[in-house]
Amino acid sequence: MSGVTVLEVQGLWKHYGLPLPKMLLPFFGSFAASERAALKNIHFELKRGETLGVIGYNGAGKSTLLKVLAGVTAQTRGTVNLRGRVFPMIELNAGLHPDMTGRENVKLLSAIMGLSRSAIQSTLPAIEAFCELGEWFDLPVRTYSSGMLVRLGFGVAINIRADILLIDEVLAVGDLPFQRKCYNQFERLRQQGVSIIFVSHNIRQIERICDRVMLLHQGETLCIGEPEEVCLRYHKMSSARDMECVRMLLPEIATWQCSGELTVTSVTVMDANGSPTSEFMPCAGMKILIQYQSEVAVVHPVVGIRIITSDMMRIADFSTGDRFPTAAIHPGTGWIEAAINALPLLQGVYSIGVTIKAPDGRCIYTGENLAFFGISYAAETRNNFGIVHIDAQWAFSHNTL
Repeated sequence: MSGVTVLEVQGLWKHYGLPLPKMLLPFFGSFAASERAALKNIHFELKRGETLGVIGYNGAGKSTLLKVLAGVTAQTRGTVNLRGRVFPMIELNAGLHPDMTGRENVKLLSAIMGLSRSAIQSTLPAIEAFCELGEWFDLPVRTYSSGMLVRLGFGVAINIRADILLIDEVLAVGDLPFQRKCYNQFERLRQQGVSIIFVSHNIRQIERICDRVMLLHQGETLCIGEPEEVCLRYHKMSSARDMECVRMLLPEIATWQCSGELTVTSVTVMDANGSPTSEFMPCAGMKILIQYQSEVAVVHPVVGIRIITSDMMRIADFSTGDRFPTAAIHPGTGWIEAAINALPLLQGVYSIGVTIKAPDGRCIYTGENLAFFGISYAAETRNNFGIVHIDAQWAFSHNTL
């Protein structure tokens, strides 16, 4: 990354709605009140070879910012100074003609970006190879799936050597091998001096590929800086809001299926002393109490518990397996308890799922979102980046000169 500035944004505002002269406000006050600032006094710079992540809740102004930078919509006031060729990828089918083939659309987009006929011909094989569309490359794009549209768009964006790439969440619909391929190509482009603005709700992706991150909230910049610091602030905001939503929605979002032989009546999260709670410090002990109503006896049941992040990543799945041969479920009511000595999770909101199987593998009960808990933000962990807390023991040695 060089020190050359390729994008400079100063005092950027974007209003939606129709502003009215003051003399007309008494007559159209309610209509005038619909004018809304989607972006409020945004300032930032982008250096050559830098990747800037943009995060925030829905409605924060992320997509509006990219549309202004791409020239899709004009700012209300403020300045945007771009130095170089910009390729926006802010919608799956942006710039694509549905009745033209993938090959024809690549030629069209490349021509729009200013490439000469000879440059298009020389670049076309690389784009076709990167897309991995096979025979679909010569079929109309109206027959493409969303993932295929992403492949085509990224194939053009990454191979026509734009100076600035604007990417808005579209990578989320690509399959995992193609996402990894794109991330590897991002790194190559950065080394070649290409600058990227990347909007995403996937904070782990943002942490991985970005040099700096901007946090937008209600059209304003809350902070801009190192990915770990900015993403940590976003996690704190999200965790507080998520826990409040969970408390209100838990009865509605819990789902389960059962054979009719057994039903889990409740799942309770408790601290190491057995007191119900939903807030834990990092590395604290935890107990999970499963209460059930059974119609039959189940000898040697296999009970499994899942812990899942708020963005649906399963990060832990543990079960009784064959380690408890004397375990049994009897007709009537009962309970099962799992005790965790030290939960090695970092800050966030997590849900719990439960599965109970017969010894032959037949599923008797499975449920998701049966309980939630949050890990608080504590400075004493000395570790806020990633998913799990690793408490390593360090040793140093030296030779005396």
